Order: sequence, then structure tokens, then C-alpha cells
Amino acid sequence: MNTEYYDIGLNLFCRQFPDPEKVISDTAAQGVACILTGTDPKENKQIDLFTKSHDIAPPTKPCPK
Repeated sequence: MNTEYYDIGLNLFCRQFPDPEKVISDTAAQGVACILTGTDPKENKQIDLFTKSHDIAPPTKPCPK
């Protein structure tokens, strides 16, 4: 994927995005990379599980715990 743009704060697991798989595939098709953000520990865990089970580039530096 040739990334042309970055969305620097996508809350992928909120009500606005009922289909996270589609959001990620649609944005990738348009050359947009997303930085997934969480609003609480539960959402952070969802993001962690999602990124580990999908072909998504990991952060270049691990986030502190």
C-alpha cells in the first residue's frame, strides 16, 4: 500500500464504526493509514487484539503499559 495520508486518531471501536473491518479496508484502498486510538482500557484491548489478528503494521516503538 502506498500511504498518502494518515488519520492520526481513529477510534475504530466506537458506535460510529459498526464494521471495523470495512473501515480499515476502505481506508487502505484509498491510501490512508490509520493510527488506532482507544478511549479506555477496554477499547485499548480491542485494538491490541484487532492489530494482532490482522495484517496491520505495528508501531515503530511499543507504547508504555
